[in-house]
Amino acid sequence: MREFLETQVFQVPRGRRLSVFLEPALDTGFPDLVAVLWRVSGLPASPAERAALMCDDIRLLYWLGMHAWFELEELWRLYSRQIADNLDRLEAAGLLLRGRRKVRTRAMRDIFFVERIVSIEAKTATTRRLMVQARNNTWFSSESYALVPVRRPTSSTLTRAADLGIGLLGQVDQQTLMFSRAAAQPVPSSYGSWLFNEWVWRLSSSGQPPDGGERELRWP
Repeated sequence: MREFLETQVFQVPRGRRLSVFLEPALDTGFPDLVAVLWRVSGLPASPAERAALMCDDIRLLYWLGMHAWFELEELWRLYSRQIADNLDRLEAAGLLLRGRRKVRTRAMRDIFFVERIVSIEAKTATTRRLMVQARNNTWFSSESYALVPVRRPTSSTLTRAADLGIGLLGQVDQQTLMFSRAAAQPVPSSYGSWLFNEWVWRLSSSGQPPDGGERELRWP
């Protein structure tokens, strides 16, 4: 599968790295496989405070990243001052710029180095549940695929996949085939996208290869 990803799904140019995660734990479940393409040059030597971030911190970071400078008074009105600790942790981790009255994330290129997140959901048969799960994976991924054990899908299966915005792969006798490509969207598309950004950073900064492998990934 990795060879297929590197030749048929991704172009992995110089300065990029492909990391593959098996069944990471997300709010929407445990996607079977998630492949992440990221910039090596973008991987920051961040302080230990970044490793201490919690799930609510990442949610707030994603939300702030969708805005420019945001008035702190407005944040207090929306979230109450209970998020002061979240802001402190994000600032200490080098992810926020905060003034006396306003706050914003640092430039996205400096803090988000993932370029593509491709999810693959696999089942032993082509079912509605498989398609729905692959569709749910678009919550965090730039492209989502369903993998089915057939050599040639039916036209109705291809149509259903296209309607859901997902791609379709086949795998028979250890051969993987591309039937249709997924609709692409930019990332981060949710705080789930940020989780993969932080997972790659954590694994790399800990001296381990930035690849989930057989390890179960949870946050934190």
